[in-house]
Amino acid sequence: MTDYANAPAPHGALFDNAPTVPAPRPLCRDYVDGVVSVWANGRTQRGRCRADRVLTAADAREALAHGALQVFVMAGDVEAVRSGDENG
Repeated sequence: MTDYANAPAPHGALFDNAPTVPAPRPLCRDYVDGVVSVWANGRTQRGRCRADRVLTAADAREALAHGALQVFVMAGDVEAVRSGDENG
């Protein structure tokens, strides 16, 4: 096979250097760090969340009792949500 130096690139090769993972979106001011998501099955995951979605421990327990699948609380409130105790 002959390789032509001035030949145009194949169709798929024009965008081979494009990133495959999109660039992360910049966080808005209304996002807070140190938030833990608590699922109804007891699973937890640390991350960040919009400030208006973060609940207090009492509100989170009530939401889970009424059928919410996931709630967001600050890291210090996780044990209070799990145990059902106001003081943690």
